[in-house]
Amino acid sequence: MAGFKFEVLPAEGEEKQSALPPDELTMALSKAKAEEVFKRESERNAECGCCDDTRTAAGTQQKETFLSGADRPLLVIGADTVVAYDGQILGKPKDLDDAYRMLKLLSGNTHQVYTGVTMIIETAGCPERVTGTSACRSMKAGSGESVGDAGADSKEEMRSAGADGKEDIRSADADSKEDICSADADSKEDMPGAGFRQLTFFEKTDVTFHELTDEEILQYIHTEEPLDKAGSYAIQGAFGKYIRKIDGDYYNVVGLPIQRIWQELSKM
Repeated sequence: MAGFKFEVLPAEGEEKQSALPPDELTMALSKAKAEEVFKRESERNAECGCCDDTRTAAGTQQKETFLSGADRPLLVIGADTVVAYDGQILGKPKDLDDAYRMLKLLSGNTHQVYTGVTMIIETAGCPERVTGTSACRSMKAGSGESVGDAGADSKEEMRSAGADGKEDIRSADADSKEDICSADADSKEDMPGAGFRQLTFFEKTDVTFHELTDEEILQYIHTEEPLDKAGSYAIQGAFGKYIRKIDGDYYNVVGLPIQRIWQELSKM
């Protein structure tokens, strides 16, 4: 994808929906995924001395990605996508009947696709096991307002040790949140990592369907393509012929806003 080699590293935690707005929900879910995978891979690298391996990874369904190597810091990218229409958040359908319901609802209308992305990258090379407690915070750009965790499914704080034990918070775009965490020496919890930088943001794309007949919906859902797709369709698949127009990033609808990720990553 986009010239990158990748490997999928799925998060194992349960995805829990909540009453959050779709932008905040996708950011919270992506944050939970990325933090889980970052912690797991950091611990694995610390235990097996894998920092000399050069590996790259990116996700498809779970979209968690990992880069490591002697000249590359550990990088994890977690993402989550939902479809929103008329105040409803449409995730993956429970079954074919649910897929039919969603497509009937979206037929002939314009809806929004939100993808939340969290990127976590090491700031000091190969992770080592450290002991520390974090004052990790998340802040909106220019607001001075502490945001913290965005939802009940991402309550775990990421902790990591910095060389001077101080916390640095940088500003980000209005639709993104950035964490930089460091650890104190008197913590009781072990966490791998020699320091890391974390950024969370979302992208939104408007998608308009043609008017669908019942026969077209039934034919499509029986391909079973909708069953693992938010909103019950894949714009890059057989459903593409029913898309009237989009306003925004096509790849955001696919599930990973590549252009935005590259732009944000180049700033980290």
